[in-house]
This record gives sequence, C-alpha cells and structure tokens, in this order.
Amino acid sequence: MKKDCSNCARERFSIPCYDCLIGNNNVPSRWVEGENYVADTVALRAVQLIERRAKAQGAPVPALLRRIGLCRELFWQWKHHNKGGISARYLEQMALDGYDVVYILTGRMEEK
Repeated sequence: MKKDCSNCARERFSIPCYDCLIGNNNVPSRWVEGENYVADTVALRAVQLIERRAKAQGAPVPALLRRIGLCRELFWQWKHHNKGGISARYLEQMALDGYDVVYILTGRMEEK
C-alpha cells in the first residue's frame, strides 16, 4: 500500500494535512509506526495492536499472547513473514479480550 495522505487515518483525526508533516522530514506522522500507522494486512494489524497494548500496559508480549491462546511462533510468523492466517478462533479471543477486531479486519478504527 502506498503511504500517503489519501489512505491515512485522517478522517478519524480532524487535523489538516500540513500539521501531520511538521517535524517528520515530510513523512506524514500518521504513517510513523507507534503513532497512527495502519498496517497493510490483517496479520500485521493484529501484531500492531498486541504490541501497542503491551507497550501501553507495560506488559510482556508473551503474557498477552497467552491470554488469547496464541503461541509465540505463530505471532512471529505474523510479524516477520506475514504468514499464518488469522483464524476466527484468534479473532474471537482478541475480541473477548477487548481488541478492536473491526480494525484488524478492515484497517478502520471503531469510533468510541
């Protein structure tokens, strides 16, 4: 996916485009990992949310993986090879654990 203003998450944040370019060497801040970057695939979006939760909660990733019944090897495949499709079982467990499954599937965050 081409990373530009036409496909960033700007509709969720009412920020004029010039604001997202300041201080990032003309790279839109919404594309900076750890900010509001929307990953290209379902697997990468799942990895992204798990890692963001781990960082926000100060929790180790393996502990979060255990909560949803996901082994580290499959998580690693999702992250590094974009392999090992996400089954409905994992999506269900992620939803029950409070993850935004609509975002994982579509790349669009639910409004809160």
